[in-house]
Amino acid sequence: MSTKVVFDPILGRLEEDPTTSEAEIIKIIEDHHLENQMWYGVRWDTSASSPTLTRIGNLELHKSLPIQNNLRRCLFTPDSVVYLDPIDSTKLEDGTDADLSGASGEVMVEIPEHWEKFEKIGAYYFVKLSEFPLTGFTRIPKMYVGAFEGAVGSLEGSNVVALHSCINDNMRGGGDQSAWDDTYRSLLGRPRTATTQAKFREYARANAAKPADEWHWCFYHYECHRVIYWLFAVEYATLNSQLAINNSLTNEGYRQGGLGPGVSTLTSTKWNNFNSYYPFVPCGYTVFLGNGTGKEEYVMPIEYDANGAANYKGEWDDSSEYVVGDFVFDGETYWECLVDCKAGVPLGDPNWKEVNRTTVEVNSYRGIEMPFGHIFKNLEGVHTYTDATEGKTWFAIMADPYLYSDSVDKNNDILVETIYKSGGGVQEGYGKKTVLNERGDIFVGESGGGTTTYMCDYYAHKCDDAFVGGLRVGGRASDGAYCGLGLVAADNRPAGTGASFGSRLCYLLENPIKDNRIWNIQPVTPNVSPIIPIV
Repeated sequence: MSTKVVFDPILGRLEEDPTTSEAEIIKIIEDHHLENQMWYGVRWDTSASSPTLTRIGNLELHKSLPIQNNLRRCLFTPDSVVYLDPIDSTKLEDGTDADLSGASGEVMVEIPEHWEKFEKIGAYYFVKLSEFPLTGFTRIPKMYVGAFEGAVGSLEGSNVVALHSCINDNMRGGGDQSAWDDTYRSLLGRPRTATTQAKFREYARANAAKPADEWHWCFYHYECHRVIYWLFAVEYATLNSQLAINNSLTNEGYRQGGLGPGVSTLTSTKWNNFNSYYPFVPCGYTVFLGNGTGKEEYVMPIEYDANGAANYKGEWDDSSEYVVGDFVFDGETYWECLVDCKAGVPLGDPNWKEVNRTTVEVNSYRGIEMPFGHIFKNLEGVHTYTDATEGKTWFAIMADPYLYSDSVDKNNDILVETIYKSGGGVQEGYGKKTVLNERGDIFVGESGGGTTTYMCDYYAHKCDDAFVGGLRVGGRASDGAYCGLGLVAADNRPAGTGASFGSRLCYLLENPIKDNRIWNIQPVTPNVSPIIPIV
């Protein structure tokens, strides 16, 4: 455990003590009947349409948020972790400048070790989180997830092409279009897309110093995303991650609102005409948000508002003729031509209108930049699979990171049944309920939700016989209300190479599927009522 404790009889609570062993913590919990003071979570009636959740457990922990507040940006290597300044990621904790190029380590967010428990009782589903190994709770090992969307390239002094989490303009994103360098749609410093899951796996594992360590490095792991989903849901007590950002606390001192729309509000046609659905936000755009949750506005290049570069004519010239749909710049303001104009027609009404530039909200949750929106994030460690003979579709969670691949092993994978569509094709819609299992999987178990009801996010998976679907989450820049932490798409194969299919880097200290389901010690249940009432 990362947090060691001792019971303070005067304060009546646990205090940090680096000498306390894990077994001693269990004994303290038992002796002082503290178990029900040591978790916090949410519950909701799964038959009700509201995405608002009820806070339960120790309500003081909903104010202090001990797990969420320990998500921290850092410079990570397998041999060292150097934390960044909590409010400005361009600095280290000691105030000196941080090297975010990747040369001093990957820019990652540390997700702390913690414990979780999921229960369904009648129509109610319960999510419980704790810093401590309580009875019936499952251990989540410490893990590291890329603070930024994944870039691909070589670090200075190396010829190894790998997946990185960094700010580095020498790494070209998208489909590696060098012809776009130094243009309005440059992909330098942007995340890599248009890449298969197998290639992302290869790029991630290229970070390993030796083959035996390869499994630690992976592209965005399903367990990382699942954990982030529930950390958000418990913190904000909602399943609607696209609620507007609200930095004010409730009267009780709880977090409220959500993560905003994210980069999801572009018009599909304009985005296509601008850069053919490739990424455009630079990696690390929220660097000045540090470990916080919030947003930075990104102004789209004028070629987006002009619906393609051909319509932007550059500096206005009073000796030139212009036609409807032309865009010009007068040195201060961009203008759109409303009627065909001969040479000499001045800018302004009624012939020209000032362009209202398009902006998008680049959000960050606890240091994790764009957890949804902008581009789809490919997930490692899980696929979908359909058997038409059985009339079933499953999410297949791969239990052994040494064997990650683009195939499904029904004998060894963890199979979680989802909605099957008879006759094949894509099963899609807004989720009403997750599968509501004891693992806390975020896969859709029932359809019938909406943009602001039930799960609030879209899902799509293909149900053709023997079809293996590669999972991608979050949605892309033109998906609007479809987007969110709960959007899960598996209507393309793992080999899909869409222009908006990217990922992010992860590092696993342990196997998050197998190792965290095995207790190293036997937890004990106190036999006395808790000191603090539980809601």
